[in-house]
Amino acid sequence: MASKVTYSTGGLDALIDSAEGMGEAVTKELFELIVKTSPVDEGDYRDGWRMEVDQDVGLIYNTDLPIEKLRVLEEGSSNQAPRGVVRPAVQQLPDIIEDYVRKTS
Repeated sequence: MASKVTYSTGGLDALIDSAEGMGEAVTKELFELIVKTSPVDEGDYRDGWRMEVDQDVGLIYNTDLPIEKLRVLEEGSSNQAPRGVVRPAVQQLPDIIEDYVRKTS
């Protein structure tokens, strides 16, 4: 005898609607946080951040420094960002997502 499960997705419509565009909104919020918390010497590092979003998949990267220097900054070599920049921002992702869901619900 086969098992049968019946369910309705009617109550999920609002959640599904709020999820559309979430990738872009969350990426933008994370990008702004990374830029804001980037240490500034001459400003090139902060100005080097770029963001791209393709079908709700976000990409944030820095065009300014070689990866070795980015790694050194991320390891906390700057007094302005002793915990790094990207790692602390990413740790705030759950809060950023929660805020997004709260605003769009």
